[in-house]
Parts: sequence; C-alpha cells; structure tokens
Amino acid sequence: MAVVVLVAAAVVEKVTLDPAAYLLTLTIVVFSSAVFLAVGQAVVGLIKSADTVNAVGRLSFLPLVALGLFGHSDIFGTTFETISRWSPGGAVATLLSGAMNPAAWTADTWWALLASVLYSVIFAGIGIRWFQWSTR
Repeated sequence: MAVVVLVAAAVVEKVTLDPAAYLLTLTIVVFSSAVFLAVGQAVVGLIKSADTVNAVGRLSFLPLVALGLFGHSDIFGTTFETISRWSPGGAVATLLSGAMNPAAWTADTWWALLASVLYSVIFAGIGIRWFQWSTR
C-alpha cells in the first residue's frame, strides 16, 4: 500500500524523492506499522472480550490519529502539541517527515525513532505478557 501511495503522490502531485528517500520512507512505513500493530496487540492482550476489543479499537483509532495529525501545530496550545508530538502517531509523523527528506533528519527525528522503538517494545510486551488464547 505504501508503494501505491508513493506512486500516486509522484503521478498526481508530482512529488519527487531521491532513491534513498524512497527506500528510507518505505522502511519507516513498515517500522511504523509495527508501532500500531504493537498498540493493537496490547489492547488484545489486556481485553478478553472480542466485542470489547472491537469497540475499544474503534474508539481509540480516531483520537490516536487526530493526536498525531494536529500535534505539529500550535492550534490547541503548546501542551497539546508536546503530548501529540510524543504520541505514537506524532512520532511516526516525525519519522515520515525525516524519511522523505533525509537531509533534514534532525535530533527530533532520532528521538522519534527511539520513542517508536519504545512504543513497539512496551506495547508488544504488554500484549505478549497478558494475551491468553480462548476458544469462546
């Protein structure tokens, strides 16, 4: 899907990246998917009912995405911006921004990479630790 998005961006919006940026962007997309997979794994590990997992997933999706989207602006104030910047979506947005322009890769991008690794490890650990298979 990431390849389709990059091709569509190149064709429709005339977005051009150098080959290293394309490779880095695709790598970051795969890595970023692991962050949200780990969040989902933690939800499944902590909640035993499939219906409740479904509801929590649907209810938490929009705030997580909104937090990541609006975090890089100061529309809601600096506290919201700081919280949003360090949320899973905000860290992924920072990573993607750095991947598409490797020359602008900054210390903030490295911190976002570290935060994403920590989110992946912690949430996956929670999910693995408390998940129990049930046939019900």
